[in-house]
Amino acid sequence: DEEDEEQQQHFLYNPPPAKHDNNEWSTNKEDNGGAEQIPAALSAFGACCCCITAAFVLAGGILVAYGSYQNNRQEKEDGDRNQLIGSILLVVSASTCLLGWCSCCFSCVSTAVVDVAAGAPLPSSGDQKRIKLKFRRLNDEFQGAQDALNHVHFDVAGDMKEIQTAKKKEHKNKEQEEKQQKKLLEQHIQTDLRRGTLSVSDIRRKYRPIAFYIKFDGDLLVSTLDLLTKQVSTIVNVGKANIDQVIVVLSSPGGSVSSYGLASSQLVRIRKAGIKLVICVDTVAASGGYMMASVGDVVCAAPFAMIGSIGVVTQIPNFHRFLDKNSIDAFLFTAGKYKRTVD
Repeated sequence: DEEDEEQQQHFLYNPPPAKHDNNEWSTNKEDNGGAEQIPAALSAFGACCCCITAAFVLAGGILVAYGSYQNNRQEKEDGDRNQLIGSILLVVSASTCLLGWCSCCFSCVSTAVVDVAAGAPLPSSGDQKRIKLKFRRLNDEFQGAQDALNHVHFDVAGDMKEIQTAKKKEHKNKEQEEKQQKKLLEQHIQTDLRRGTLSVSDIRRKYRPIAFYIKFDGDLLVSTLDLLTKQVSTIVNVGKANIDQVIVVLSSPGGSVSSYGLASSQLVRIRKAGIKLVICVDTVAASGGYMMASVGDVVCAAPFAMIGSIGVVTQIPNFHRFLDKNSIDAFLFTAGKYKRTVD
């Protein structure tokens, strides 16, 4: 039983590469019945009305001016006709202008209504804009690169009979290996189901764990802290303890102590959730960046990456001799003995 359990833990199913039509999923994807298309349609209709208005105004103005010119040349019949057509075009242009203006107004109102219905905060509410996360399958990108390379690669031996035979043999062997892998996977899953110690979602994730990839570029005030918090909260809720892992590619020169302390505490949440945390330093992890990197279970650094230390530096001018020279006394009133610990 112990040997079977060990084999269960080390077995990972490696499925054949598959192409996905949509390899992107958003955390804020909602089904509102196509309501988001209404503002776009109104905006497009308003733009068309504006274009028609401009065309009718130009054509009507030209016809009215040309009719006046014909009347001056004693061509009264043609001049009156052109002036009439031009006047009609100007009246129609006024109508299309009114329609376009109303469409733009309704588009703005419908956009606000759709946002409120979807749960987005109003612009006047003072709340921050919702952060939208997207999941992408990075495996598909590499598979696409391999397919593109095979497409453009000049195969000088592809027409040889021996190559075709060997290729068919490799394809057949590969299919057999995939069948064996799938059969072995079914055996492991049946064993887990008989034991009843894992849920269906845990079994699905056990043999195909997920590595969450986060790119963190820090600045002095950690302007991407809200995004990091949303990413960590999502991973903590959807990740599986002792199965999945998180890879954070970190690059930061450090900055605000409180901001980087909060950013480090966000990474601590991943470890407390039982998810393995791997920190990769590409270029620099100094001060607060190094504090974030030290949280990881595994820390990897590029050969020429700059790794700094955790510390605080401050500069305080000393006015003691200046005050004594000018007979100035300073009085300090505190509410407790620990309010003033530095002389």
